[in-house]
Amino acid sequence: MDSARQGGVKVKPADTNSGAKYRVDYVDEATGQSRVINVKKTGRTWAFEQEGSTGSIDNQKIQLNANTGELTFAPEAVRDGGKVIITAYDSQGNARAQKDVVAADEPITVKLIRDTASENIGGAKATPATGTNKFKLTFTDEGNNINVSKPTAHNVVYEKVNGSWKVVEVDGQKSSTITINGVSVDLNTSNAYLTVNSSTGEVTIDRNSLEDSSPVSMIPYSKHGTESSGNAKTITTEKDKLVTALDDSSQNLSQLRGTDHRWGEVAIKGNGGYIDGLAQLVHGKRHDKSDTNNAKATVTPLTQEEDKATVSNGKGKRLSYSDNNDVVKIGEKVMNKWTWDPTLKFDFKNGDDILAVGHDLGYGDWGYSGLKSEYEHWQKVADRYRVQVDMGAGNDILAVGFHDTDWDVIKDRNTGVIDIHKRSQGIHGYEKVEFLNSNEWYGGQLAGAKVFMGDGNDTVILKGTPIDRNGQRASKNSIIDLGEGDNRLVLTPGETIGRAMSSTKVVAGNGNDVVKGDSFIENTDIRLGGGSDEFIARKVKYTLVDLGHGDDWAEVKGDIGNGAQILLGAGNDLFSMKAGLSPNNSRVDGGSGVDTLLIEKNGAHITNHKIKGFENVLFTANNTTLGIRVDYFGSIEGPMKVSKLSNVTGAKVDLGMNGDMRSNAQDSQPDDRADGSYRWTHKSTAAEGDKTYDVYEYVVAPKHQVWIEQGIIVL
Repeated sequence: MDSARQGGVKVKPADTNSGAKYRVDYVDEATGQSRVINVKKTGRTWAFEQEGSTGSIDNQKIQLNANTGELTFAPEAVRDGGKVIITAYDSQGNARAQKDVVAADEPITVKLIRDTASENIGGAKATPATGTNKFKLTFTDEGNNINVSKPTAHNVVYEKVNGSWKVVEVDGQKSSTITINGVSVDLNTSNAYLTVNSSTGEVTIDRNSLEDSSPVSMIPYSKHGTESSGNAKTITTEKDKLVTALDDSSQNLSQLRGTDHRWGEVAIKGNGGYIDGLAQLVHGKRHDKSDTNNAKATVTPLTQEEDKATVSNGKGKRLSYSDNNDVVKIGEKVMNKWTWDPTLKFDFKNGDDILAVGHDLGYGDWGYSGLKSEYEHWQKVADRYRVQVDMGAGNDILAVGFHDTDWDVIKDRNTGVIDIHKRSQGIHGYEKVEFLNSNEWYGGQLAGAKVFMGDGNDTVILKGTPIDRNGQRASKNSIIDLGEGDNRLVLTPGETIGRAMSSTKVVAGNGNDVVKGDSFIENTDIRLGGGSDEFIARKVKYTLVDLGHGDDWAEVKGDIGNGAQILLGAGNDLFSMKAGLSPNNSRVDGGSGVDTLLIEKNGAHITNHKIKGFENVLFTANNTTLGIRVDYFGSIEGPMKVSKLSNVTGAKVDLGMNGDMRSNAQDSQPDDRADGSYRWTHKSTAAEGDKTYDVYEYVVAPKHQVWIEQGIIVL
């Protein structure tokens, strides 16, 4: 055995051997075939003898010491567990002695680490060492709420075949196709989930393929084809982290101010000339003509087609940036001039870009003397916008109104997500984002603007204003397209109308999107598409919120007012109702799937007329009443189950509302009962988990059922 290299073998004739020849029989590692090497001594020198040999000495895997006659087999030359036999011959050519040894298994080494690349924090890298020709990866995927796919455990086997690494087995089947996050993918083709370097065998697992804080293991195979569990490596994945230009250490963000505060107004004059702020963005000069290291832009005219959709009169301009991480900070305002001033378009292309505006983006209130009726509805803005921002692909940030003395932009240290929090209140695990905050007053609004965030995990921060001055809002008469990806649209949670979103259209593609703020009012329209989306608000009035398909969360803390419609769509959704509900033209609909309603407002009285499509109802507040109207059961999948927290008192279910078709039946009338000739009958009891339910069935087809936890008062 070779004590220096496990799996290798050394053989040589005994010092007392007077013979001049020996033979070695062994099993070749690469082919698995038996081989013979003959070594002969001539004078004082040992040499390879071709006659009778089927193997060869290449002086790499197999080496011969000509002086001592020692023959060294590297671990990769001789098969693990194979027998190596040396036969010594005397001077007459007769076999005189023989010994054998079994080659030890080579050490199987693999390397498994968390990926440190900024774009893949939460992912992993698996690398086999030289000599390892097969290994297995075990992991759990994230699941996909777009496809209603739960996190699923997987094992994927990679093997070096004809010198090239490939997938040979998936989840116990001889196949290269995996269903990951609910999507069928051939791992031996280009994909965004698990990619292998065919030469080295290194596998990169994308962060979106791994469940956060879950184990990942890499198990090598021995040369016998068995799993070498003793040499396995295991890690625990990190949480996915949003990485933006704020994390770009090559950028000195505090110096990339774009325009200084005093001269930071960015616009085109009616005659097509630049004011100082725009000149600085274009030429990299401050108002005093000194150089500044802000990100410069190239300027080109808008196309004729683009110009038709503006008020530019042929003088609109496009500011084009690079595919790098471009950062532009504007101290004052963008396009806060006259109605007839030309339109300005920001074009950021690829990269993790930031556009931060201290006050207004679009038109504001001070000094604005245009015809505001021209911009009163976002439908018109679609044709005649004041400013357009195209952030392009990448994890981009748009922040409007960052001058604010009351609220801070903060970032979660672990996940990198960005939020807004009261300045006087600290929050554990978060840090203040100095670049997106200031000690100057007033904030600002997004108005008359079209925003395209592009593909990537983007963030839009709209701080709004602390007061209502000339109808200012955090956003008004604008369009915000969040694009594909896990996006966040965050408004300041302060309870003033200047912090509200008004007459704004928000759309998003597939991804797990978050929209949160204080108030969404005045014909706002929010449609988030596929994904596990979140919508959190204090007040919703004259606003449509459509969360699309996926397992969504919606929460309203204060008031669901007139004209509010909250549609949770397909999926297993949850609605947390901490608000009162207006009886006039407002509704909440769980849609298809098994949905849950949390009634969290003390003294609330609601019916399934305005809030419908929920299979599960949980009382978390005291003295609450749920009125059941059988004619509004809708498309409930299975029975409605009503339960309560153990410490809740005064919970009631009113079954007296069945069959009530009168137009004057209001949610606010707790004594409104219209049994008529219809009734519910107590059919049985049922146990589920630690709860026992009374089962009530409606006597008329389709005989809906309501399960009511024992301890809830039934009227």
